[in-house]
Amino acid sequence: MKKYIDKIKNIKIEDLTYFFWGIYLIICFLNMVGIIFINDKCQLILKAARYLCYLVFISKIIYDWKNGEKITISIISMAILSLAIAFFGKNNSIMFTILILTALRKLDFDKLIKIAFKIFATGFLIVVSLSLLKIIPNWIFNSREATSSRYALGFIYATDAFGMYLIIILMNFYIKKNNISIIELLLLQFINVLMYGYTNGRVSFILISALLLIQYLSRYSFFVNIFYKDIIQKGLKLLCHTLPIILFLLLHILIILYASNNFIANKVNDILSNRIKYTYQAYRDYDISLFGKDIEWNGWGAYGYKDTQVTEENFKYSFVDSSYASIVFDYGLILTCIVLLGYRRILINKLEEKNYWLVFTIIGVLIWSFIEQYIINLGKNIFVLTLIPLLDMGKINFLDYDNLKKCKKE
Repeated sequence: MKKYIDKIKNIKIEDLTYFFWGIYLIICFLNMVGIIFINDKCQLILKAARYLCYLVFISKIIYDWKNGEKITISIISMAILSLAIAFFGKNNSIMFTILILTALRKLDFDKLIKIAFKIFATGFLIVVSLSLLKIIPNWIFNSREATSSRYALGFIYATDAFGMYLIIILMNFYIKKNNISIIELLLLQFINVLMYGYTNGRVSFILISALLLIQYLSRYSFFVNIFYKDIIQKGLKLLCHTLPIILFLLLHILIILYASNNFIANKVNDILSNRIKYTYQAYRDYDISLFGKDIEWNGWGAYGYKDTQVTEENFKYSFVDSSYASIVFDYGLILTCIVLLGYRRILINKLEEKNYWLVFTIIGVLIWSFIEQYIINLGKNIFVLTLIPLLDMGKINFLDYDNLKKCKKE
């Protein structure tokens, strides 16, 4: 018994945090699995486990502080902002996101990504396989005006299934870079084709195909040489300085044009499965604020399966898919500006460091966020972790643990 107690005492706080980071990701993954999502008892258990993770993350923050880690202006500012969003917008998700990012800020970024990759890839293969074998439900949806049905493949909706595969591909893209065989690339693209056939997720299919193509071409020197040409480098620099802002403005220009019944906006709306239409309706129906609003969004996730009393007659779809609008409604204008400028700052920093693989990964995340609510959703978009360096801005020396301890003694 003493032997096991000694082993427990020797566990490092860093290793414990890595472990609970994995537990947190498993919880996030299970929340996207249909059969678990509709089970109230499972949801209660997952919620309790999630709060246990938060306790460990708080302990890690206190431990780091006691061991010389600085409290920063960024952390205090984001903590105050997240509390304001929780109070006025009745949304505490950002508060917990800031908590996790603060707890993880001194851990190895690549290791955190690899842990997420293993958990999500394993979980994805298990859930999709079980759904296809009819061991767990494979829900069918007909929400898009299409000739064929869309399959959720064990998840709460078809886009959640394809979104999970996309984040796995993004992590694989960053982890393996060009150290990937042609057979692996063909297998991943084959799965991509199958996913498209089952879910009809067009943008995800195109984005995954582009990422796999970059990985393939990067194996050859001619592509690398072209990439390093001056005009390409200048274009990439311009892209990193402007992409988050451009995507935000592009969405809102399309909304304005859609309101005027513009042909191009209507066409884009059709391609994006009425995303422009529903975002326009949200702006028409709800006010925007500095700290977000408590809005009940109705989406297709688990539609007809979680609440069988909901029918087409009494259901009004109102979900805003694009991150560039959803963060405005849910978290307010202040956090929206911080998120956009934060991703811009990280893109510029990684470009200056010549970390091109991470640059292209973040670009993929930002494009993906145009059609999904993932830009600041850590449970689905692991690359929110790239924003961690922003929390180190403005170190406050007088709040050091040792300094406060001395003041208390005096």
